[in-house]
Amino acid sequence: MIRYAVSRIAMSGLSVLLCSCAAAPQAPSHAAVPVQDLAAAESYDYECDTPPAHMADWVRSLNASRVDVRGSLLMKEGREDPNARPVANVLLAGSEVAQTFGLRAQILNATPELLQIDLLGPLPGKAVVPVATVPWKKQPVEFELSLNAAGEVELVAAGRRAALHVGAVTLTKMSLGCSTADAHFSHVTVQID
Repeated sequence: MIRYAVSRIAMSGLSVLLCSCAAAPQAPSHAAVPVQDLAAAESYDYECDTPPAHMADWVRSLNASRVDVRGSLLMKEGREDPNARPVANVLLAGSEVAQTFGLRAQILNATPELLQIDLLGPLPGKAVVPVATVPWKKQPVEFELSLNAAGEVELVAAGRRAALHVGAVTLTKMSLGCSTADAHFSHVTVQID
C-alpha cells in the first residue's frame, strides 16, 4: 500500500508545499494521509499541530454543489496565547472568500475544559450557530458536515444538529485546519453527489 503525505508550512508570509511518497506508513506533522482500501471509500487522517498564534490546514479540491464530509475530531492540546484561542475547523468553500462556511471547534478562555462547536455561516453576515459544548480532553467528536442541492448546510456534531441556508454554491475546496492547537482529524470521508 502506498501512502502519500502533503505538508504546508507558512513562514514569514511565504507558503511552502512539501510532498513525500513512501511505501512505509508515515504521518509527519501537518500531513493528510489517505488510506486506500478497495472495499472502502477514501478516508483521510490529518494531524494538525501548530504553535501559539499560528495556523495550518490541509485542502482537498472539490467541484460540487452537494457534498457530505464525515469524520472524527480529537482536540489533543490547546496552546496558550493571550490573543488567539485554540481552534480546529472543517470548512467548505466556493470560489469566493464570502462562500466559506463549516464547523468551528474552539476552547474558550472562560471554560478551558470544554470545546465549543459552532456552525459558521458565510460572509457577509457570518452567522455563528452554537451546536454543542463538550469536554474535549481525550474525547473525539464525531461530525458530519453537508451541503444539499437546496443550498442548506447542516452540521451534526456530538449528537446535535444545526443548519443554515447558504444558497447555491459550487464548492471548490474542503479544508481541515487548526490554529494555536494540536488537533487530530481521523477517518474523514468526502462524498460528492
